[in-house]
Amino acid sequence: MPVTINDVARLAGVSKKTVSRVLNEEDSVHPLTREKVYAAMSQLNYRPNISAKRLAQGRSWVVGLILHRASWHYIDLIIQGALSVLNQAGYKLIIHSCDVEGEEGRENVLQLVRERQVDGLIFIPPTDNASELLQQLHAWKTPFVRISSSDVIYHWPFVANDDFQGAFDMTSHLLDLGHRRIGFIQGDPSHSSSHQRLLGYVAALEKYNVSPDDDLIKSGDFFFDSALEAAISLLTSSHPPTAIFASNDDMAAGVLSAAHSLGIHVPLELSVAGFDDVPLARHVWPPLTTVHQSIYDMAQEATQLLLQLMAGESPDHLHRVMPTSLVVRASTGPVRKHIKPEISN
Repeated sequence: MPVTINDVARLAGVSKKTVSRVLNEEDSVHPLTREKVYAAMSQLNYRPNISAKRLAQGRSWVVGLILHRASWHYIDLIIQGALSVLNQAGYKLIIHSCDVEGEEGRENVLQLVRERQVDGLIFIPPTDNASELLQQLHAWKTPFVRISSSDVIYHWPFVANDDFQGAFDMTSHLLDLGHRRIGFIQGDPSHSSSHQRLLGYVAALEKYNVSPDDDLIKSGDFFFDSALEAAISLLTSSHPPTAIFASNDDMAAGVLSAAHSLGIHVPLELSVAGFDDVPLARHVWPPLTTVHQSIYDMAQEATQLLLQLMAGESPDHLHRVMPTSLVVRASTGPVRKHIKPEISN
């Protein structure tokens, strides 16, 4: 027979309620009584039911991370940043992948809340734009924070990087190198960051009196294969770009692969740039010039904000935008000569 709280109470010579107070770490228990209860638990090798304890406290001590179709390099840094805060606060993190734009996905998240499996939620792109779900959570007064969202239509908390400025700075860097035909591969259109980066690219061109060319703008989805296809299309056109700026590092790696397959030297014949500065940017060849956004710090900031909300506090700022910086590596250089790709059969 498993040892119960009643057995502990009998051996310690106290009431069941007193044992519960000790387990819930209430201050009202006398230190000597507390020691008697702990001694009885040790003697009986009693292990408290953590789930029952959490239920009694009215919280799960768990935070949910909601994601869907995100780059693993990005997710890994988000998880590390969130855990660095949650571990110190005594919380666990569960990762829930689902399409929150669909009815089934929304219901899965709402079930986590209804069953009190989580105390709060962190949403990363593109789940941060699921307005129907977020409106329901807001109505239920469920604490949540969005990462990377810049959607301020609703006054819901988010932590984001300055995607517009980062893209503006990178495009300006390429223009300063003498490039005027700069290809741009956009990310998943459901991500608000995709639009901000496109706007930054266009704004930099206009500042340098370069007219944006729709033929140089290609759609991607933040994954390698989409950029590989887009880059081949750009580089085999009748008037190819001398530089390509991809909206994240995964896609920039796809551009490097396309250039290699076409026999185009990077950066002598083509400059390639990315966005994010995930570890991949340092591991590819040549190492990527990219926009650094501290994904780890952003996750830390978002998690700290969520803890404040879960504690019933009123943070000074619900919308936090963090700066980006340019990281110049070997994948970009000045315009040298025209690209003449050789297409292999």
